[in-house]
Amino acid sequence: MSVPLTTPDEPGWVAGPPRPGGWASSGRFAVAVIAALLLVSAVFAFVLV
Repeated sequence: MSVPLTTPDEPGWVAGPPRPGGWASSGRFAVAVIAALLLVSAVFAFVLV
């Protein structure tokens, strides 16, 4: 069983066998990015207030 490290729609994201469209892993990646942005903005707001 060989799983490619990257797929065209999932750059640098390894989440098991590639799925058609890669909607699941790209969705998880988007949620992680949004959560990180919210965390950073919350920290800045706390520091500035």
